[in-house]
Amino acid sequence: MIRSVLKWIRDKVLLPRDNGIITYAYYLAGHRVRYVPLAVMACDMAEWAETLPHNIDVVVGIPRQGLIPAAIAALYLGKPLSTPDLILEGKYWQSDKIATGPIKRILLIDDSYASGYQFTKIYDSLRQKFEVIPAVPYAQGSWKFPIPPSKDCPYTTLFWTNLTHTPTILGTDLDGVLCEEPPHFKSDYGLELYYRDAKPKRIPTYEIEVIATGRRECHRRVTVNWLKKHGVKYKHLVMRTDGSILETKRDAIRKYKPRIFLESDPHEAKWLFAHTNCPVITP
Repeated sequence: MIRSVLKWIRDKVLLPRDNGIITYAYYLAGHRVRYVPLAVMACDMAEWAETLPHNIDVVVGIPRQGLIPAAIAALYLGKPLSTPDLILEGKYWQSDKIATGPIKRILLIDDSYASGYQFTKIYDSLRQKFEVIPAVPYAQGSWKFPIPPSKDCPYTTLFWTNLTHTPTILGTDLDGVLCEEPPHFKSDYGLELYYRDAKPKRIPTYEIEVIATGRRECHRRVTVNWLKKHGVKYKHLVMRTDGSILETKRDAIRKYKPRIFLESDPHEAKWLFAHTNCPVITP
């Protein structure tokens, strides 16, 4: 029942929003990229977990992102959870309701598989001590192990954590991405108060190349103060002067040439991609 509800949410609510933007980031460094939001990943994992073998002793997730599908798999299978380093020391997390015996057979999980370099290296090291069953939810077509992935992708899979924690030349909208979307105020005073106290939403841990926002230039001071308060690192802040919101963002993308741009509005995202050819993701 739970799996069918999650599948309905993914297929009817989450994925129809993309229109080629949320799920597919077009071309990034010459390769097609499939963007998978965390909510879609969780739904895919709930369905994929049913294909996993039960005759294993421990689920081992490759940190950090591989721990997400590994945790879901361990919960579904009722098995302890560990990491490659910990399991070699005989350590794992388990519920007091789960009975465990000798650890002989492990299910090794990562988030995705492309070149397979890291995965194969860990797989070979664990095989010296355990019988290892490899599994990944997303594979780029070169997967050669028995358990099929949830999705066989002919291009790179990109997750939100890749955008926030793996440095790239990033451009981003502000409202709806870095902070929550503001309500419609009739006065500049109301906007000023909101901009001052806006709740942070998705803050990358590295320096952003350009923040391009529809906020007017007269709100620069309160915007800069908010960015500083929440530890947002950036090189350029482009705000609206005479042009429209879309023109402001388009010109910023053309000038600073980010490899990816994050946009909160799907319709604006499609327009920006069409007018800049820059991959645009609606997170």
